[in-house]
Amino acid sequence: MKPQSARQKGKRLERKVAKLIREKLGIKAYRVPLSGAAEGFKGDIWVEGLPFYWECKNRERINIWQEWQKIRDHKNPILVISGNFRPILVVMDIELFLEILKKWILTSSKTSNAQLVNENKSN
Repeated sequence: MKPQSARQKGKRLERKVAKLIREKLGIKAYRVPLSGAAEGFKGDIWVEGLPFYWECKNRERINIWQEWQKIRDHKNPILVISGNFRPILVVMDIELFLEILKKWILTSSKTSNAQLVNENKSN
């Protein structure tokens, strides 16, 4: 694949991921121009209110460990990978994943408890 085509393929994945974040989470998310080389922006995607470093790779063959080495020192790195006719996958450190799950569980349990209180008040 020509370098220009490879860059276009990468940009398509970045735009698709940003669009999915906007649609599924309802928050602002954009592809960062120049793949994070723009002043004040890090990574390939900027997401409002989320402190993650997003790196997207859209290749048929990818060395996950090599790509992880490049981003692992950033705060909260997330590697997004895909290829032709393949699903979009996310690679992240287990500690970060568990932290996200913990926050989700705490938020879900508060919502569930609030629902129980409201149900008990109505009975």
